[in-house]
Amino acid sequence: MKNLIQALNEIKELKITISERAGEPIIQATQRAEIKQKMEQAFLKDLDENNEIQFILGETAEGIILGLEHNDLVESKNKLVVGEICFEFNIKVKNLNYDITEKIDEYQTEQEIKQAEKIEKEKNKQAKIKRDKEKYEQKRLEKLAKEKETTE
Repeated sequence: MKNLIQALNEIKELKITISERAGEPIIQATQRAEIKQKMEQAFLKDLDENNEIQFILGETAEGIILGLEHNDLVESKNKLVVGEICFEFNIKVKNLNYDITEKIDEYQTEQEIKQAEKIEKEKNKQAKIKRDKEKYEQKRLEKLAKEKETTE
């Protein structure tokens, strides 16, 4: 991460040219592209300096691509499987009015709501299973009682 940290420090010292698009303040397009390229190159360099794990690394139109060879996939008999798990890293420079704190809070709230809904769904599922068991047991007992009546 040393290259990424260095790039961030360099970007922090840049004189930013502000322009506007659709009434929104943005960093001038050419400068945005330069910042993005600087971040991507630093990210690539940090990954490339890695000596702990082997992977395929490069740039495509989609962004930085990392291919991690996986034994289960390499040994797969499925001809459609290429042998790697591929990751895409696409760095974006956000508009200047992007409220990072608000976005983080929104995301955390959404995740909490999803978790609460998941817990509620599981509770409802367990309650239904319990009701179904009780209903089944009640029917079984009623059937036994009827059978007992008819044999007497």
